[in-house]
Amino acid sequence: IRYAHLAASKVRQFMKCEDTSETNSSHGDASPVPQLPQLHKNVRDSMFFV
Repeated sequence: IRYAHLAASKVRQFMKCEDTSETNSSHGDASPVPQLPQLHKNVRDSMFFV
């Protein structure tokens, strides 16, 4: 819980990016969304913070 505000901030940034891409695509000005890096197989099925 100590870092919950940081996690919430990251989600908020992600949601802003998602909202922006939806808005742009509805106007035909779709901007490229960067490809996310692949997770290492040892952490793929676990919870972690960035």
